[in-house]
Order: sequence, then C-alpha cells, then structure tokens
Amino acid sequence: MSFTIDPTVLESITQDARRCFLEEDAPGYLQTLEEGLRHLAATQEPDYQALMRAAHSIKGGAGIAQMPGLSQLAHHLEDLLEGFNQQKVTDLELGQIILKRGIEELAFLLSQASEGDGQADPDLLVALDQFLHHLTPPAEASPEATLPARTHLMHKTLEQDLENCLTHVEDYLKKKLKPGQLARELETLAESCNLLGEMFDLPWLLETATTLTTQTTPAQSDEALKNLAIATIAQIRQHRSAVLTSPAAPPPAPSSPSPPRKAAERPRTLRQLPPDEAALAAPQKAVVSDTNPSIPTHLRVSLAFLDEMGNVVGELITGHERLSLQQQQLKQAGQNLRRLVEQVKPIRDQVQAIYDQMSNAPQHREQGTGDLAAEFDTLEMDRYTALHTSLQTFEELITQIQETRVDIDLVGRELTQELTQTRSDLDQLYQHITRSRLVPFGTFAQRFIPQLNRLNQRCRKTSELHIQGEQVLIDRVLLEQLQTPLTHLLNNAVDHGIESWEDRIALEKPPTAAIGLEARVEGSEVVITFWDDGRGLDLKKIYRKAIDRGLCPASIPMHQLKREDILGFIFQSGFSTSQKVSDISGRGVGLDIVRTQVQQLRGNLEVDTLPGQGTTFTIRLPLSLSLLPLVLCQAHQQMLALPTDNVLDMIPYGDLHPLSKEGATWQWIEWRGETIPLLPLMSLLPYANLNAPPLPPRVALVLSGPDTPIAVTLDSILDERQFILHSFDDTLPTPPYIAGCTLLGTGEAVPVLLPRYFKPLLQKAQAVPPTPAIVRSVRTALVAEDSTAARRSLEQILLQAGFTVIACRDGQEALDEITQRREGIDLIISDVEMPRLNGFELLQKVRCHSFWYGLPVVMLTSRTGDRHRQKAMSLGASAYLGKPITPAELLSVLETLVTKE
Repeated sequence: MSFTIDPTVLESITQDARRCFLEEDAPGYLQTLEEGLRHLAATQEPDYQALMRAAHSIKGGAGIAQMPGLSQLAHHLEDLLEGFNQQKVTDLELGQIILKRGIEELAFLLSQASEGDGQADPDLLVALDQFLHHLTPPAEASPEATLPARTHLMHKTLEQDLENCLTHVEDYLKKKLKPGQLARELETLAESCNLLGEMFDLPWLLETATTLTTQTTPAQSDEALKNLAIATIAQIRQHRSAVLTSPAAPPPAPSSPSPPRKAAERPRTLRQLPPDEAALAAPQKAVVSDTNPSIPTHLRVSLAFLDEMGNVVGELITGHERLSLQQQQLKQAGQNLRRLVEQVKPIRDQVQAIYDQMSNAPQHREQGTGDLAAEFDTLEMDRYTALHTSLQTFEELITQIQETRVDIDLVGRELTQELTQTRSDLDQLYQHITRSRLVPFGTFAQRFIPQLNRLNQRCRKTSELHIQGEQVLIDRVLLEQLQTPLTHLLNNAVDHGIESWEDRIALEKPPTAAIGLEARVEGSEVVITFWDDGRGLDLKKIYRKAIDRGLCPASIPMHQLKREDILGFIFQSGFSTSQKVSDISGRGVGLDIVRTQVQQLRGNLEVDTLPGQGTTFTIRLPLSLSLLPLVLCQAHQQMLALPTDNVLDMIPYGDLHPLSKEGATWQWIEWRGETIPLLPLMSLLPYANLNAPPLPPRVALVLSGPDTPIAVTLDSILDERQFILHSFDDTLPTPPYIAGCTLLGTGEAVPVLLPRYFKPLLQKAQAVPPTPAIVRSVRTALVAEDSTAARRSLEQILLQAGFTVIACRDGQEALDEITQRREGIDLIISDVEMPRLNGFELLQKVRCHSFWYGLPVVMLTSRTGDRHRQKAMSLGASAYLGKPITPAELLSVLETLVTKE
C-alpha cells in the first residue's frame, strides 16, 4: 500500500498548520508564559510545569509551522524553565531577567510571524546558552531544603483541594436533600480534613475532623446539620487563611523517644517468637525454661491437630450463629408478649371497674338460703358471688403474665450479653489458633536469597531480591507448597528474563536488576506476587511459537487473539521461546508445573508483561477457613455474600443517573470521576430457573472488579458483619469467582463471590452476536496530539493519503476511544508530552490492553534525545519520529507499518 500526496496539497497543509498555530495555539501558550512572569514579579512561585509545557508546545508548533527561529528560542526557554523547576538556578535575579527578555522576544517573533519566520536576537541566544551552561546541579535534598516545596504543596492543597471539598458541601446545602444525604457529605468532609491534617501535621484540621465525626449523628436534624456545616466551613476557612498568610514554620522536631519499658512490660513481637517455625509441623513436644526446667514455656503441636481445633472453633462460631438467631426469636417473642400485655391493660382496667361496682352493689339474699351471712347487714360484711371469684382470678393471671414478660426481658438481656461475650471469646480463640500456624512471609522469602546469589554467579548476572510484606502472616502449609513454583519462576527470571550487565547499561537501566517477591492478604485470598524488571515477554515470539507447536491455527491473525490468551500459551508443557535452553530454565519450561501446583491448591495464576520493563506473576490462593467481614445481600430474592474489602461504595438506587452508550449492552454511571458499568448482579451469575419475580432494585454496590470498578444493583442489603468462610474441596469443580460459602444460623448456605474474577462473566454479559468480517480498504489512524495546529496538520496529511482519522486532544481521550472500540483502528500516532495522560503512559496502556496490544504505535515528538527514544522503544513503540517531520518521511514509515499488518 503506497501513500503519496501532491506537493501543492502539502504546501496548503503547511500554510493551514501555520495559520492554526499562530491564531489558535500560540496566543494561549504566550499568555501562560506572561502570567508566569507576573507571578515572578510579585515574588510568587509560578507553576513551572505549566510554563515548561507552554514553551514545549510553542517549540513543537513552530516546528510543524516551519518556523525554526521561533522553535529554537522556545527550546532555550524550555531548558531555562526546567532549570528553575529543578532549583538549578543560583543567580535568581539574572535568571529572571533573561527569562523575561526571552518571553518578550518570543512575543515579538509571534507578532511578526505574518511577514515570515524571523530570527531571534543573537545576543539573547548567546546569553541563554551561557546561562544554561553554568547551571548548577541541585544539591542533595535535606529537610531544610525540602521545606519550601512542602510548604508550597501544602498551600496549593489547602487552596485547591480543600476548597473544592468545602464548595461541594456548600452546593449540597443549596439543594433539597434526601434524609441522611447531608450527614454522608459531612462524613466525607471529615475524612478529607483528617487526611490533610495528618499529611501536613495540622492540628486544627484534625480537631475539625473529630468535631464533625462526633457531632454528625443520625439523631441530628437536617437543620442542625446545616448549621454545623456552615459553622465548620467558616471555621476551616478562617484557620486556613491564618496558615496561608503566616510565614513558613520549620518542620516539627522529632519527639523524644519514650523511655524503654521493663522487660516484663515489653510486648512480644514476631521477632521474639521461636525461630524454629518448622517445629509447628512436628509431634507435640514440650520446651522447658532454662531458669526453671520444671516449667514448660512452649509446646509444639502438629498441624493436623491445629486443623482439627480450627474446624471445631469454626463449628462453634456457626453454632453461635444459630444461638444468636434463637436469641433474636426470643427477643421478638418478648416484644410480641409486651404488645399483647399493653393491649390487655384497658380490659384489665374495665374488669377492675366491674369488680368494684359489684363489690359495692347491694346483694339480695335468695329465699330459702340459710347462710350465716344473712345475720349481718351488707355494710357489716361483703358478699361475693362466683363472678367475683372469676374476675379476681382473671386479674391475677394478667398480673402474672406481666411479671413473666419482665422475667423474659431480663433473661433476654442477659442472654444477649452472654452471647456477645461468647462470640468475643470465640473470635479471640480462633485468632490464636490461626496465628499459631502462621509464619511471617519474610521468614519464608529469605531462603531465596542464597539461591539467587548462586544463580547470579552461574549466569554471570547481577540482581537482588526485594521482599515486601515481610510481616504478613501466611499459613506455613501454603508457603511450603509454593517453594517449587517460586523456584521455577526465579530460575526463569535470572536465566532468561534479566538482561546482562552490559545490555542493561546500554538500555539505561540500573546495572543491578531487581526481582521482587511480595505477599499480601486480600479478603479471603493470599496474594503472592513475583516480578522482575527484565526484558519482558515477546508476544510475537510467543504467537509464532504457538503456531509452530500447533497450539494456535496459523489462519488466526495475532491481532484477533486476546492478549491474555497469547500469554496463556507459556503455561503449556515444554513451551519456550528461548533459542538457548539451559539446564536452569528455558523461559517457559516449568511454567506448566507452576500452574498445575497452584491449581492443586485451588488457586489462580496470572501473568502480565511489558516489553522492556519486566514480567509479573501473581498467585492467588484461597484461605482454607477464615473469619471474614462479609456483606450479606439479596438479589432476585437469592441471598449472596461479598467480602467487605471488595465493596468500594454503597449508593441508593434512587441517587443513580444511569447513562447509555452506543453499542453497549449495559448502562453506565459516573463514579468519582470515571465512567463504570452498571448492571444487575443476577445478570452476571449463571442462575437458572429463577421463578421468583424480580424486585425493583433498591441499592447499588460499587465493587473492585477485574480491571476497573463495576456497579451492581441489588434488591437489598441484609447484614454486614463477620462470618466463617468455608472453602470447597475438589469433589466438584467450582468457578474461580466463588470463594466458598458461609452458613447462617438458619442452616442456609450462602455463596461468597469474588468480584475480581468476574471478567469472564462480564465478557459473556457484554457479548453480542458475531457479525461477518468486513474487509476494509480504507485504513484508520488515531492521532493523539494536544497542539491544535499539529493535530490538524497530521489530520490533513493522513486524509490526503487515504486514511480515516480519529483526532484526540490528549492521551486520555485516545485511551477512552480505543477502550470503547473493538475494531476499526489500524495505527496510533501520538505525541509524548500531553496533559492528563502522556504518550509513554498511553503506549504502556495500549501494550497492556487485552485487545489492542499489537496495534502499531508511532511516537511523533520534538523530544529527539536518545533517552526518550530508548524509553519509547523499550515500551514497545513501533517507530519514533522527531518533529518537525516531512510528510513524505511520515507516510513512508506508516506505509511500512501498515504493510506489515
């Protein structure tokens, strides 16, 4: 495919780019520079990043507009501003004079641009060259030197971020709020105040956060909360004004260390635990004290015994759930009895009145009776009938029922207290049993250091192990079973993943390679991450090797395969892309063993890579039995549970404002500045035969999804507290998004879902019927360029060459565009320096994208140094071109890339 443009058309494009630059771009950039000068004149520190970006944009735009004189002057000014920003300028007065003169000359050249490309004042260029040559490198940072920067950051944060929070609350005060909405906003403000107060050590902001937290209660009326909000906002602004106008204070001196406590008072730490953790797996054996051999201080217990104890405690906690349910039933019965007694009280009063009336009424003796009471007058002796006796008995029964109700309430309160204490004791016992079989991850990870040293000597490489999460406690059984998989990963990383010392120097990488081993606990999972900063995995080599091995049909082009599918080939038995297979590894040999062993532990293994940056393996293993905070919810009248750690936000359904996107099968909402999908939770899950009619959703949960947050709608939230999670065995296969189940007091088993494994469910929910492939004769190029002139010039060149063009103003807009598309883009042309998302970040996102990972990306920038070029190529750039570039050169490169595809 050949791309040619008529010379007259090229000249027209150049003139249009020049006009666009001079009329649309340059005035805004020049205004930014002049405002920076005014800040300097007022002894205020300007935003050097914005000034550097403006000078850089003028340099690039002038290059495209074929104005080399203006581009050269802007390049010098950019270097001078960078010197100011990095605090390399020692003679500030002279530097400001030269900067002012340079911006004035820049404005003059722009004003004269209609008459042609003028040349900058040679004397000014010489002065700039000499001044830049004598810039001093920044001294090593010290607390005193970093104080102005910290103060500037604090002032900027208080002026902008804190003010945004206050304005947001004020906007809510003007609206008609729903019950509880203002309380949530004040809680958010309190969290922001607490965060900023801790960050910059501002006691008044911490006190404000405490006051807001304590006074924002559900019992407060909306009017009281409004008054509290108004008073708090005024107080914050008053304190902030005092801070911003006061001179910078020196950093607070470190507090004097507290006197050491006695040995008997010093708490036991992990370092003080018995060093021989392997003893946990040995048979029971007592370890006696050195000072008193008759008193044992430690006892070794087998892991099987600890497992049995843990299971028993888990059953006790489940039994406690049943007792708690019965206690709730007892409480409900007491409340029903109390209500019935209250209803009987009026009847009792009526009975008492009837009884009194009958007692005072005269009684007539029947004829023929000969009782002794007839000898007395009615005033001298009361007479009672059978009705009197029945009424009195009825009244006594009511009194006894009231007393019994009081006794039931008392027993219920005592039972509640006992159950609370019992649950606390069970939780503590469970933690002790669990902790007794856990070891610090650092103890396990340290054993890989000698192995790494031997591999370095054998492979003649230099690398070091970085361990993170050393104090994370992990089940020793899991760690022992991970020994072999991690050994395989370490061998592969050193032998074939890490470059040689000479290659790393040539790539401007640190001579000593880094290998990382990290552990953390996420909800119901243990996460072990192994990474290196080597050359990464070559997706094209993996694809070609998969075809050679018959794992992938040659008829399927690489760009039609998902990125994760290509990476999945490396876990096939004997798979390796390395031409040199050593006795240590083969960059793939042994990975099938790694995956098999992880799967035997009911775990999951993921791999990610970035060309020139390294490879990361993530192992996720479920906890065998754990006490976890869960959110119990109901969807389509089915009870489900989600780990609390995976719930990012809870939003009433009525507060949502769903959006629809063309071609999307679900709705979207705006959440904290990003657009996330919104769909019913039950639409993801493969439930069948749901006969119950769906209820209208009442709440939405924002969950931490596989890649980005997702929002799911539910019928209701039932409870949120700690439950015992029971993992499933291997009897039946279970999908990875089900962590296990928890048992309620009713005996019902509720599945526990893991949102991070929802990716296959989301893809299935988003799937649309396949359409026949359309052979496109017209190629599509996406252009990411923040300069209007440069963007328009590229657009016209590509249109004349027969391309369809998608123009984007920055990297973030380009990323949003490719995220929403599944086809129709053939290449990307991107600038490097752009707002929101720069070119390097865009390139990295593309290479990590599941669908667009193989898309050709051309970097077109005025940053022509080797450092920027090598950075781009190491991230996987297809080509790196410098501005200004001739249309013929650009089209020649694009022709080569498109022909390859």
